[in-house]
Amino acid sequence: MNDISNIANGLGLFKSAQLGINRGLDGLARNAQTIAHANVEPESFTSDVTGALVDNLEQKLLVQLNARMMSAADETLGTILDVKA
Repeated sequence: MNDISNIANGLGLFKSAQLGINRGLDGLARNAQTIAHANVEPESFTSDVTGALVDNLEQKLLVQLNARMMSAADETLGTILDVKA
């Protein structure tokens, strides 16, 4: 039963990592829209673009972190399956 629990936890990590990656990509898309609109509306250029660029760095780190988490979960599940085989 413990092995099934470990596999279920690993699958939960995959889903969590995938959700984090999707959120990061959505944030990047939102920031791209903000930057694109700032070029059309110059009065809000400085504050909107600065905020979007800073948030882009945060979103990039979020995606990288979750990709690493997914990789670690993959390695862990692979090890569990190798041990059980």
